[in-house]
Amino acid sequence: MKVVLEGTVDTTEEDSGQAMIAQIEDERVDEFFVRLQSWSEERRHIVMRSLAGKRVRVTVETID
Repeated sequence: MKVVLEGTVDTTEEDSGQAMIAQIEDERVDEFFVRLQSWSEERRHIVMRSLAGKRVRVTVETID
């Protein structure tokens, strides 16, 4: 099985900026979404900040 979602990474912050969260939803795929989360006590979020505002493709595949 393989599911492919495409969407824009719109981030929100929680826990005084230590958590950064984005949810990827694709209208072509019902009842399924992917949540990206980052935790940084220093509030750096290097990877999430580099993805913020960009369009991404997320692929989920079974491997067994």
